[in-house]
Amino acid sequence: MMWRSKLGNDFDKAMIERSEARNKAEIDRLRLLPENRFCADCGKRGTVWASVNIGVFLCLTCGSHHRSIGTHISKPKGCTGTYLWGPDEIAQMQNIGNKRAAQIYGAASADERPSPNASDATWRKFLVEKYQQKKYAPRLHQKEPEFDFFSHPHPRSAGVSFGGFMKAPRPFQDKDALVLAQGDLLSFHEPNASRGSSWVSLQESSFPKATAKGQQSPDFFAEFGL
Repeated sequence: MMWRSKLGNDFDKAMIERSEARNKAEIDRLRLLPENRFCADCGKRGTVWASVNIGVFLCLTCGSHHRSIGTHISKPKGCTGTYLWGPDEIAQMQNIGNKRAAQIYGAASADERPSPNASDATWRKFLVEKYQQKKYAPRLHQKEPEFDFFSHPHPRSAGVSFGGFMKAPRPFQDKDALVLAQGDLLSFHEPNASRGSSWVSLQESSFPKATAKGQQSPDFFAEFGL
């Protein structure tokens, strides 16, 4: 008999059940890490839910809000109780977590974040803006629209993979500046290359310096907990 994870992967159910105690222990370890002890959305202490596809730990109330915004946005799952966890789900929570998610989706200011007593509808609207519309995500100053590789292929285009997720490639130009979290891995693959992709780990020295038109704060990494 097969068991399907919230990420859509199938596993032998007997294997998942045999691994239940070990997987639960790992989830408990992860949610008790300093960066995961507080809800990724409201900041309340105590995380008993997780959004498996987003990779964040949540309080009971925000877990309920995630359940109501649709699985096309968030796939919530209880960290306690009888829920089974698959190895892909465990890996997702290990690789992201609340700290990394804040770098990806941004952290709304206290004025932008709903109050704890706000209506469910207000919180749902906020979560859709945060995770689907990426309203609070860090933005780059761009002079030109995003290049559509599949409509306008270019022989010098390269695919860029961010931690396993593929960003639609476009032609690289010398003036292009790509800012990522320190230590992220990039995979560059030239279409005509005979060998596989090459991985590059970005360190702080790899980041572009500030320019007159696009000032980069000296505390850029500190702003995202790096």
